[in-house]
Parts: sequence; structure tokens; C-alpha cells
Amino acid sequence: MSVFVHPELLAFWNAVHLIIFLLDVSLLNIVVCLLAMMQSRE
Repeated sequence: MSVFVHPELLAFWNAVHLIIFLLDVSLLNIVVCLLAMMQSRE
């Protein structure tokens, strides 16, 4: 049974993965900034 993937669906999944990756990176940056602020406050 061969599965045909629509190009639109593939592009949609690529966009979803890109958005998730960008959100992960920005969340990581926020956490690092918060940790740095807590360290400098001590």
C-alpha cells in the first residue's frame, strides 16, 4: 500500500515544525534570561 503525500500537507507540516522550533528557541532564551537575572540579583 503506497501512501501519496500531498505537497500542501508536506509544506504545512514543515511550517508547523518550524513554528514549534522557533517557539522552543524563544522559550529557551526566556529561561536563560530569567536565570541570568536571578544570578545577578544574588
